[in-house]
Amino acid sequence: MRITELLDKRSIRIDGAPKFKNEALDQMVELMAKSGKINDLEAYRQDGIACTNPFPKLSAAEPYL
Repeated sequence: MRITELLDKRSIRIDGAPKFKNEALDQMVELMAKSGKINDLEAYRQDGIACTNPFPKLSAAEPYL
């Protein structure tokens, strides 16, 4: 699947301002669900956590810089 197949106007938030990684992931999952591009929200979220946490000892609740 290409990234262009996932992105559309409903999956982009210009004013999103997450303070933590888990907030960023929650916003991403919410937007993708609204766009109708994903079916399994929890699996998508878990894949996002795995991809964004190269240091498994750090929590997803660490500040998002």
